[in-house]
Amino acid sequence: VASEIRSFLTHNIRMGIHPQSLLEKRNMEKSDQLKIEEEKVQAVEEQTALEKSNVTFEHLFQVYLVHAKENKKSWADDEGRYLFNVKEFIGKRLAKDVTTYDLEKMKIVLKKRGKSAKTIHHSLSLVRTVFNKCLLWGEYAGENPAIKVQYPKIADNDRVRFLSFDEVKILLNELAKLPKVETHDLVLMAAFTGARYLEIASLKWADIDLESGYINFLNTKNGRSRTVFVPVTVQNMLSGRKPVSCSPDNLVFPTNQGTIRGEVPNSFPEIANRLFNQGISDRRQRVCFHTLRHSYISWLIMSGCDLVTAQKISGHETLIMLKRYSHLTGAHLQKAADRVAAAFDADCKDNVISFADRKTG
Repeated sequence: VASEIRSFLTHNIRMGIHPQSLLEKRNMEKSDQLKIEEEKVQAVEEQTALEKSNVTFEHLFQVYLVHAKENKKSWADDEGRYLFNVKEFIGKRLAKDVTTYDLEKMKIVLKKRGKSAKTIHHSLSLVRTVFNKCLLWGEYAGENPAIKVQYPKIADNDRVRFLSFDEVKILLNELAKLPKVETHDLVLMAAFTGARYLEIASLKWADIDLESGYINFLNTKNGRSRTVFVPVTVQNMLSGRKPVSCSPDNLVFPTNQGTIRGEVPNSFPEIANRLFNQGISDRRQRVCFHTLRHSYISWLIMSGCDLVTAQKISGHETLIMLKRYSHLTGAHLQKAADRVAAAFDADCKDNVISFADRKTG
C-alpha cells in the first residue's frame, strides 16, 4: 500500500497535478469528506424547507394555538375567529398558496355576511400573526400574504340597543313555537346570565350546580373563569335538558354529533329580524344574539348594581369596557335623587321657608 501511494504521488508530481504529498493528500481527502457532509446537511435542510412550505394553514394555526394557550389569556377568541371566520377560506389550503387576493375575498364575504369591521379586522390580524409567528419559530418557510391586505377601518360600532323584559318575553314566546328547543334555551341562558355565545356553547354539565343555581363559565374571553347565579326559570330549563345519565364532560348545548355548536342557530336572526329589525340599517341599533348580553348588563345597571359588581358578573376585563353603560347609571341615580327630593318636598313642605319668604339684607 505504501509503495502504491508513493507511486501515485510521484506520478502526480511528474504530471503537475495534486496531491503531490501525503499531507496534501490527507487534507484533500478531509476537504472532500467535509464537502460531502455539507451537501448532506444542505439536502436535509432543503427537504425540511420543502416540507415546511407544504403545510396547510390549518397546521400553522394549530402550532400557533399551542403557544397561545400557554401565553395568551384570550386564546379562545383566536380559536373562535379561526373556526368561524377563517377556516373555511384558507384552512385546508397550503400555506404557501394563500394569497393576498384570497384574504381580500375573505374580507368581502365576511362583510356581506354582516360581520363588523372590528371582527374582520381581528380575523385578518390573526392570519397575519399566525404567519409571522410560524416564520419566527421556523415552522414555515414562505411569505406572509396578510402583510399587504388592506384592513377595514374600525368605527365606533358599539351596540346601544338592548331589550326590555317584555321584549325578551315576546322573543322567547316566538322561539317556543319552533319544533326544537335549542334556540329558545340558548336565548334564555344568554338573557339571564349575560354570557357570550361561545361561553354558553362551551358549557359542560360539570360547570353547572343545579342545586345552588350557579354556573361556572370557564372558557371566557379574557381567560378568567367567573361564576354567575341564575334564576329559577333557567335552573328549570337546565334540569329539563339534562339527560338521565350523562358524563360531566358532556356539552349542555351540543350539536347532533355531540360537538360544540359553532354558530347561533339560523332561527334566531330570522325571528329577531322579524320582531325587532324591520327598517333598521344601523347595526348598532339592530338586535343580534350579543344584544342579549348587552340587555342583561343594562338590566343590572338599571336595577342599581354598581359598575364594579357588574364587571365581576359580566366578565369584562376592565371598567373602561363598561363605559357604554355609564349613562344608565346616571339615569338611575337621577331617578333616585328625584324620588328623594319628591319625598322630602311632600314631607317637609310646611317646615321649609320658601325663598320668597326669606328676609333679605
